[in-house]
Amino acid sequence: DDPGAARYPLRSFTTASELIELSGEDKKKRSRDGHHPSYNSHEAPSSRQTTAIAAELRVPSLEVRLAELREQVTSKAPKVAEVGAKALPAPPGTVPPFYSISGSGHGSSHDDNISIKSGHFEGVGMQVIDSNTSLSTLDAIKRMVSHQLFDYSIGAVICLNALLIGAQTEYTARNLTDAVPAVFPVLEWGFCAVFVVELGVRIVA
Repeated sequence: DDPGAARYPLRSFTTASELIELSGEDKKKRSRDGHHPSYNSHEAPSSRQTTAIAAELRVPSLEVRLAELREQVTSKAPKVAEVGAKALPAPPGTVPPFYSISGSGHGSSHDDNISIKSGHFEGVGMQVIDSNTSLSTLDAIKRMVSHQLFDYSIGAVICLNALLIGAQTEYTARNLTDAVPAVFPVLEWGFCAVFVVELGVRIVA
């Protein structure tokens, strides 16, 4: 009964876009033949039917699909409160920090920290060193060896010993004799004593 339905049988179309395209081609053909499209009672049902078919065949938009995916992800994601409630307790033997993040301004005082830390050094004698405290001999030797002046002094003695050996060698080469003045052996023994003392001090320290 519907002229539009007779011209465009629904079983011959798969998409609404083809139906709209063929409808436009028919209007162009009628315009070329001298017939102008008239919007009468016979054309109106065809337009409504085209709109209904287009609405039925319309594919869901990308925004709708994204909204569905967002809802699925949100429903499957664990909540922050649940994750915090399921947090594992600290292992046994773990010492909590003195100042926690949540307890800002309520940390232990300096005296409390000293009393807590001093438990690890019970029975160990501790001596506060100041300018009035007398150091033992071993402590004095350690401080002397670790001082930079001690290294400079030993370096100077080594250089003097090298100069003495060079002078003694030059003397014997010029005079073509093995006899040397008594000052050279004395100085050599002196340098030997210095090096022995230095080695012993370093071993003790």
